[in-house]
Amino acid sequence: MASKYPYIADKSLYAAVMYACKIIRETGHFNRAVNTAAKRYRIDAGRLETALRQRQAAGQTGKKRGKQKWFVVVNQHANYGDYWHEPFFTRLRVERGASKQTKEKILHEPDFEQDDTISVRVVKEFETKKEAESWLDDWRREHAGD
Repeated sequence: MASKYPYIADKSLYAAVMYACKIIRETGHFNRAVNTAAKRYRIDAGRLETALRQRQAAGQTGKKRGKQKWFVVVNQHANYGDYWHEPFFTRLRVERGASKQTKEKILHEPDFEQDDTISVRVVKEFETKKEAESWLDDWRREHAGD
């Protein structure tokens, strides 16, 4: 049976890749895994990172990701300083994602010790990037004087 992963002839590079993969599985920290494994096995970090990325890419081959959609999203800020301010919107932009639920997120939980909270809200969903950008351009033209 042939392996789907690329062959690594250098034994110390192979050991470093396996060690870094173990760290990534356990902690989820890619950069920390690269730096730790590179130091431990005395391998160039750039070379190790390249080998790791090739292994990751080979592991993803053939996996179904589901259809991606395009969203017009807006950052919403709310200030919790001395008194409550109504949320205000900063900038609209086009982003890609799997669903509305995965795109909407809160970047900072409301914390009265901090000054503000930032959340991302989906304005509209589209099938293609071109449709999303066209809608956003039209919206900007309409609201240029606001």
